[in-house]
Amino acid sequence: MTVRAYEKKVPVRKPLSEKLRREYEELFPEGYEDHEDEWTIYEEVEKSEYLEFTPLDIWVQITIRYKAKHNPTDKIRTAKIPVWPIARSCATSSLLTELTCSKYFYHIPFYRQRQIFSQLGFETPQSTIGSWFHEVADLMRPIYYEIVKMILSEDYVESDKTTIPIVKQKRLLEEKPKHEAEEARNNDEEPPAPAPENPNAVPFTDSKKREHKGV
Repeated sequence: MTVRAYEKKVPVRKPLSEKLRREYEELFPEGYEDHEDEWTIYEEVEKSEYLEFTPLDIWVQITIRYKAKHNPTDKIRTAKIPVWPIARSCATSSLLTELTCSKYFYHIPFYRQRQIFSQLGFETPQSTIGSWFHEVADLMRPIYYEIVKMILSEDYVESDKTTIPIVKQKRLLEEKPKHEAEEARNNDEEPPAPAPENPNAVPFTDSKKREHKGV
């Protein structure tokens, strides 16, 4: 019987993902700077890779629009204001994307995102975050109609009996006080959307008379 000699394995760290962005930092021997003519640099170098992380950052972007007169025509013009996702709002597309993706991709509630923003020096009420969210949902309405169109283009549409919690529009907007309706909006609840033009697909409702059927 032959016993194979034991080979001690040296732990080797797995290479970091090639998908990550690389930034290079060059380090030279002590005394090299300001005395380059006294040194000879070899082509062979030693490389080490480390993971760096930049915390979430939020800043104020100031847009300066100049006014000028066109001398040949004597017309005075002012630079056009940029088009933002939400009119008369300070929220840009980058901030709205961060809010929405953090909530639905990483399941971070809005109140926790507000805490993160607070640590970065930005304070905003919950009602403002809720208002931004509903505006983003409204902007995505065309995508909803496209999805309905794709579903109805198939030969077979399947659904199940999964129960869906429904917010009653009348109870929210008429019976409950205004502050309770505000709280419902902040909790990401929304009254049923208007029905699309196609009569075969309508938003699910809680009608006891079963006047509508959901897709």
